[in-house]
Amino acid sequence: MGYILITIISLCVAQLLKFVFRYYSKTTDSKKFWWVFIWATGAPSAHSAVLISNLVLLYKDVGFTPNFYFFSLVAIILMYNLVADRERELIRKSDKKVLDISGHSFFDIATGIITGLGVGLLYVIMLK
Repeated sequence: MGYILITIISLCVAQLLKFVFRYYSKTTDSKKFWWVFIWATGAPSAHSAVLISNLVLLYKDVGFTPNFYFFSLVAIILMYNLVADRERELIRKSDKKVLDISGHSFFDIATGIITGLGVGLLYVIMLK
């Protein structure tokens, strides 16, 4: 139950932060503003936040075991692929709309990692 709950919490926190970041940066016009909240692109990466918060909970449950190492490697590969998707679109010189919904930048991933760590650690502290 904890893994499902932390997934939902970290996803919601990341999407809310993404919404706030876009609102204050004013990079998105008001017609597309709600679409930004629904779509999973931009900083912080909700994908990274979910992966890292679940890794924090997994570490709390099993410590540094082969399972933890395996899932850490899978998380790193997935985050790398998110950046690689974005880079492929940049190379293909996609239009702004396609680029906005494809992959993540390194900054998006880094802020997602920080968000996931924060949510995961707060969740673990609150469980004690």
